[in-house]
Amino acid sequence: MPTMNPAMNHGTIIDAIDSDIAPITDIYWPSFKKAVQNDPQQLRPIDLTCTICTEQMSTQGSGRGSIHWIPKQGRQITHDAQILPCGHMVGGCCFMNWLHSQFERFQGREYYSCPVCNTQIMNHPECEHLCHGQRIPHLIANYSKVPLVLSEGGFIHARCAGCEIQHTFSEMTKYTGIYKWDDEVESTDTEQYITLGFLNERPGGFLYMDGSKDPKRPFCERVRRLRTPEELKTIWEAYRQVWVLKFKTFWISHDLSNVTLCLYLMKTVNPFPETQTSKAPSIFRRVFSWGSST
Repeated sequence: MPTMNPAMNHGTIIDAIDSDIAPITDIYWPSFKKAVQNDPQQLRPIDLTCTICTEQMSTQGSGRGSIHWIPKQGRQITHDAQILPCGHMVGGCCFMNWLHSQFERFQGREYYSCPVCNTQIMNHPECEHLCHGQRIPHLIANYSKVPLVLSEGGFIHARCAGCEIQHTFSEMTKYTGIYKWDDEVESTDTEQYITLGFLNERPGGFLYMDGSKDPKRPFCERVRRLRTPEELKTIWEAYRQVWVLKFKTFWISHDLSNVTLCLYLMKTVNPFPETQTSKAPSIFRRVFSWGSST
């Protein structure tokens, strides 16, 4: 059964069904967007079918949930429509499962193709990670912020969202070197340190970074949030404004413009074992892990 257009109330959708108004079914983004924009009263219900599973896709989009939707244990990806750079839409969870199955079946393959049109799914040119496209916006008013599809002159961003974050944090960490942080540490041991982090308004949106990708890296916990110097806030705002432009110009999977910079005093619970070659850890570290925003 067709789903309610996000802006339709109960009476409106009943009127639409009673009058037998044709639903919007086109899964090609430019055509879908045009159909929605040509329906200013939003009378037409939306009925999008995922090519992969042949079930209905949601159009509630990225208005809620984590800023990062890539699979992780304990986190589920929704079946919201995922817009690929070629313009076709498939269910987000189906797309990730499909990519995983393609990788298992065709290891070493140079590229993957859109499950709808077989157009090559492009990699981000600098980091060479696969471009996942963008989740359909939650609000129709934000449809205009989706970049042009490739055939209309769209571009793939140089780095994927994860690498973009790493790149930005590497640069931000350099700015922190002008400040003295020793007074913030509450313990004389080496298990406390300071980290930069993202703080997102949506639940579960706290992200703090770590240069280490070792799966056996130490578990850490936050001690308290620190005051962010005004100069760092100004620098961060400059990055944020650039992200606003990037997200609506280039294909990159996450809109990073709504996150806030924060500083936290952290404590390592299970430290790395000492080795003869290990150096004294810096007071300022990055921890690549997820945590609650509360």
